[in-house]
Amino acid sequence: MTLQNGLIYNRKAYLWTDTLLCNAEDNTPIGHITKAFMPLSERWAGVVSGQAPGNDLQLVAQATINAKPKTNRQILKATVKALRKLETHGLWARVLLALPCTEYGARLFMVSGDTLPFTPAFVPYETVQYMSSGNGMGTAPCDPETPEQMRQFIRWQDGLTDTAPIGGDLIELEVSARGVKPNRFPSYFSKYLAA
Repeated sequence: MTLQNGLIYNRKAYLWTDTLLCNAEDNTPIGHITKAFMPLSERWAGVVSGQAPGNDLQLVAQATINAKPKTNRQILKATVKALRKLETHGLWARVLLALPCTEYGARLFMVSGDTLPFTPAFVPYETVQYMSSGNGMGTAPCDPETPEQMRQFIRWQDGLTDTAPIGGDLIELEVSARGVKPNRFPSYFSKYLAA
């Protein structure tokens, strides 16, 4: 499982991801990769999880940014188009987007290349909270409502043994109406650092 969490709190959208790259066939750690992305303007941000062609691990992120979207609607459309491009390779991914908003401060959207229980594939879904899950995730210790509670929840996710691993650095992105503020917590996860 790629760590892919998001939260709306105090007129800001927060995104979290890890940096561990795993083999798609058996989930063994093989290295580290940036799963978070943002345009040079640092106005909005996203985190991607799922599959990618071996020769183009950043396909979805790069295709979304290369579309040079200017509005939130254009960002969502560019993300859907990037996921459809990935589908032509027989692969899928999910993108969690944090977008600035003059009215609400920020908004959070899940855009998936596969059907989820709450939305069909390629249909952006607005939410205020999202946590990645794995098989047999069990009962969570809390329902995170603040960034600090989400960090505690992420510690719990890191301890799950029956899911694919997460590891490396914890990347946290804070998006407000003014843009993106990235935070990095080096070596946050205790395992898989040497992968």
